Amino acid sequence: EVSQIAPGLGETLKVQDAVVQVSARYDSAGRVIERSHTQYRYDDCGRLVVKRETRPGFRPKET
Repeated sequence: EVSQIAPGLGETLKVQDAVVQVSARYDSAGRVIERSHTQYRYDDCGRLVVKRETRPGFRPKET
């Protein structure tokens, strides 16, 4: 049970209290190169060239 591992007074955690955290990686120019299940590639001018989504159980999708 989640309430056993939660710090505090042993109160039960609620779904409303949950926080979704999305991690992102950036390159030296500040452009997003990876966010969640999506990777991004840029050309030399900084334009988005490839967006690749890789979700578990699905084929990778490039746009």
